[in-house]
Formats: sequence, structure tokens, C-alpha cells
Amino acid sequence: RRRYTFNVTWDTKHSDIMQLSAIASFNVLALPGPHCLAAGIGHTPKLLLYTLLPLAILLLFVLPALCALVVDTVRGHTGRLEASMSSITRPVLFLLFVAYPLVTYQTLSHFHCQDLGDGLRLLTSDYAEPCPLDDKGGLLFTWSLFFGVFYACGIPACF
Repeated sequence: RRRYTFNVTWDTKHSDIMQLSAIASFNVLALPGPHCLAAGIGHTPKLLLYTLLPLAILLLFVLPALCALVVDTVRGHTGRLEASMSSITRPVLFLLFVAYPLVTYQTLSHFHCQDLGDGLRLLTSDYAEPCPLDDKGGLLFTWSLFFGVFYACGIPACF
């Protein structure tokens, strides 16, 4: 039996396992984020990717449940919808948990601009892009505003 920092006595078997596991370290927070995968992509395509990809994945999860609903309605059966919904609940909640901070940050960063003088305002996240706040009727402003509200307010409102 060995003693460690916190005065916990471990048996030899568990102590040996902990010493072997200390050889390699795996830190989830040190892994590169999605922004590294999209490093060569401009801000606007990245915004479209971040806002539409979670919806596409969500559709892939929900589509079998919708098919079960249609088939059950046509055949007059019940029960398959409940099984389908219970099987997709955890993956959908995990998707929302992961997508919420990523998509919210990406959509809200589209409104963070820096004034460089002479009426020139650029996005701070991508100085190659003009500020969408200067074109409030434009597609990017409308897109960012809609999905910013949709994700930032819509996901918490579902719970």
C-alpha cells in the first residue's frame, strides 16, 4: 500500500494502474477547436457553416422519428414514435449542448466591429470583412441577427 498527497491509501493494484496512466495525458480542453479546422475559411462561409451544420445534423436525428410518425399514422399503429423519440433524445441534447456556445459565439462575433477611422469599420474576427452593422438591410446582418436570436435565445427557451 502506498500513500499519496491527499493521505489516501491505495492498494498496490490501483496504485500501479494510476502510475501507468500517468505516462500519457489526455486533456480535452487542449484539443484544437472547430475554429482551427476552419482556419482557411473566411468569416462569412464560416458563419454559414456554423449556423447550418447543427440544423442539418439535427434533421438527421429527427428524420427517422418523423418517418415513424408518418408510417404509424398511415397504418394506424402507435408506439414506434415514442421509441424513436426516446432513442434520439440524448444525441439531440448533446448536439444542442455542443452547438450552443459555438454557434452563439460565431453569430455574435459578426457584430463586433472596429472603427479604423475615415468611416472604415471592419470585423475584429476577420479584418478582410466589412462590418455588417453598416449594412443593416444586408443578408449577412439579417442572417447573423436571425441565427443569433434563434440559437442564443431559442435553445435555452426549449428547456
